Amino acid sequence: MKKKLFLALPLLALLCLAMVGQTLGQNRMPGVHENDQFIYTITAFWNSNNQSATVPADLLSVNETRWYNVTISSISNSNVSSNDIWHFANGTESTAVVVQNVASGTSYVMKGLVEITSANLGPNDLLYDSADDPRRINQTVSVDYGNNKRDTNAISFSYPLTDTSTGATGYGTEAYYFDKATGILVAKTDSSVSSGENVTIVMLLVGTNLWPITIVPSLASASSSSASGSPQVFGVPLPILVLVAVVAVLIVAIAAVVVLHGRKRHRRKTRR
Repeated sequence: MKKKLFLALPLLALLCLAMVGQTLGQNRMPGVHENDQFIYTITAFWNSNNQSATVPADLLSVNETRWYNVTISSISNSNVSSNDIWHFANGTESTAVVVQNVASGTSYVMKGLVEITSANLGPNDLLYDSADDPRRINQTVSVDYGNNKRDTNAISFSYPLTDTSTGATGYGTEAYYFDKATGILVAKTDSSVSSGENVTIVMLLVGTNLWPITIVPSLASASSSSASGSPQVFGVPLPILVLVAVVAVLIVAIAAVVVLHGRKRHRRKTRR
């Protein structure tokens, strides 16, 4: 009887260890915390071969963006709640309360512009542990913020496009970059190219209370060079003038963020 018990105990221990290992492997948790704040700029670029064409209204609206602010309000297991504010040049704002699951990628309340995934993912890991989202991390690269560099998970992919109104064909390219330690989105590009029209929307992190950002973020990656020799913003080729425009917008946005935070601090001191 004792012999059987001695044999059973090691087997039981191995089984428990296997179950614990499986649970830990599936446990995806956020790396952000309450009151973490992230500020972004959003810029749209457009050109057309049709001289009579006009810039789409939705792109003009995007370029009226002053900043997009995400403040983490609460954490519950793998669910992250945030208060998002989209602030425009004319002083108007659009607000949203967003709740998303960093494990599945599901948004339960509203879908914001900024995705958050679980912390400490690596190359070939699924962005979300969901069969509905096949995106996998391609590589971990280094993002230079001036005073420090942060490991960042990069995802990029392309797909064919067809304009249902004109029948024109082309392709779309999307690239996402998530800070490895926190799982927060730090950059996103969405680009579509066709025979008659090119559109690119760039979203960049320009301010946060977690680490200092003293220069415009740029990637240090072996894949950052373009075969065509064109400059790139987070892996997406852009014309030289567009790249200069991005840098100029970011410098203005960073200055605006610094002024905004200064005003907020002054108001808080005054209230005290």
